[in-house]
Amino acid sequence: MKKIIFFILFLPFTIYSQWTQIGQDIVGEENMFGIGGTVKLNAIGDVIAFGSFYESCKCVYVYENVNDSWVQKGQTIFLEDGVSQVTLNETGDVLVFDTFGFNQNLFLYYFNGSEWVTYGDFSNLDFPLKTDGYYPIDINHNGDIVSFGTYEKVFVIKNNNGIWEQIGQTIEGDGVGSFVRLSSDGQTLFTTAYKSKGKVFKLTNNTWEQIGSGIIGASIQITAADISSDGSTLLIKNTNNNKAILRFNQNSNDWELIYELFSPAPYGNLNSSGDIFITTSKVYQNQNGNYTQLGQDLDIGVEGGFIETSINDMGDIVAIGSELYDEGKGLVRVFRYDGDLSVFSINTDYNITVYPNPVRDILYFSDFVQNFIIYDLTGKIVKSSKELTNQVNLSNLANGTYIIKGNMKSQKSFSIKIIKAN
Repeated sequence: MKKIIFFILFLPFTIYSQWTQIGQDIVGEENMFGIGGTVKLNAIGDVIAFGSFYESCKCVYVYENVNDSWVQKGQTIFLEDGVSQVTLNETGDVLVFDTFGFNQNLFLYYFNGSEWVTYGDFSNLDFPLKTDGYYPIDINHNGDIVSFGTYEKVFVIKNNNGIWEQIGQTIEGDGVGSFVRLSSDGQTLFTTAYKSKGKVFKLTNNTWEQIGSGIIGASIQITAADISSDGSTLLIKNTNNNKAILRFNQNSNDWELIYELFSPAPYGNLNSSGDIFITTSKVYQNQNGNYTQLGQDLDIGVEGGFIETSINDMGDIVAIGSELYDEGKGLVRVFRYDGDLSVFSINTDYNITVYPNPVRDILYFSDFVQNFIIYDLTGKIVKSSKELTNQVNLSNLANGTYIIKGNMKSQKSFSIKIIKAN
């Protein structure tokens, strides 16, 4: 079996503001290795997948945060062709990626506790798992729904007891297939064709129905996009080199522009609520309706070149991939925001707050919640409940920072950073 070794560089990291590096740099072994050409964090931000499409690599790797050090999770996955995109589910144990070249295939793996193995049976599908070129893929939080595009087509498949089956019809036509993004529950889908209008579909009675009109008129065409966890917020990049935030207005039944930023960076990524996004070396947060830079510029390792980014659900952990770093060895680097993101709201139409925060013992919710999980910053689950409640006793937790995630009575998801202090 071919073995690949990374050089792990422990470098001093100067804190200019409030983004600090988590763990060590991960750097490719050889020149033109090109790791970091695609990167993806899981929802918590404690697992990262990355790969390369360079000839000397053609591999996929998954690392996890163990006591603020990045340790490989499972084996390296070797391929016949280079990797165009990787993505992970919420917990970082389901991995989806596709490849460039003559074998433009879609691959699905899950982690069985020791290694990555093929995920499910595809024999019921009446179409090949091929992406027909570089067309993004996506996966829902549970890891059981996957979307992918081909030329003017989008397919969505679901794993039912180990067997993958198509859900809804194949979405076909002009303006679909080149970019695909799923909401966290896999029920809302954004797609567009390169330099075309974007369209959003919602799964209703096993049929994908378009919601709202085309996102942007033909004179300002979309070249990339991302979608929030609940499917109500979009981050798009258009041909005018603008990043734009749009939200779906339930009253008008259409999409409305709420913020626009000039940025020549090729792509960007939204957090789960749509309130924070990253574009190359800058992170922005919605503060009273205006997206302003959060902390200092990130140290991305190189000037110029293609930079891949990813952001966790909370918006306080981001990753960058720089395939040109150090004569093409490639670099993966992860940062944590140590400042106060304050109370985390899902969108402008409904909010949930917690108090007191910091908390000593009983934490109260402003509304009833259910199915919540509390994580520490390493991603370890420290408390959970499936009961409908408006409070939780945290007296037995050690002092520190935690993330609480769950659902409101309306089934809308939330994610809030809390501080435990005696």
